[in-house]
Amino acid sequence: MSKWTDFRDSMVDAMQLDSVVDGLKDQLVSSLTSDGFPVIEELANTFVGKIQEQAADESGWNKIRDSVVLPLVIRGGLYMMKAVLAGSTAKPAEAPKAE
Repeated sequence: MSKWTDFRDSMVDAMQLDSVVDGLKDQLVSSLTSDGFPVIEELANTFVGKIQEQAADESGWNKIRDSVVLPLVIRGGLYMMKAVLAGSTAKPAEAPKAE
């Protein structure tokens, strides 16, 4: 084998990607939800406000796009991402035990 193959194999073995623990994943999702989303939502609200202001000067499709479509897509996308992250931190309900 070449030195590159040996190096690659040793790096893959050292990483042990299977050893990522659930606690670390939950912590990352929690951090994104509590720290990241408020900033992202504020930026999105500022952007939506600006494009809605600009919609007053537009006409036709551009007015509809800036006043309705883009704000709906942005807010809907953020809502969906937040719901997915919130759902991924919830612990699944325990199934009733069969007797």
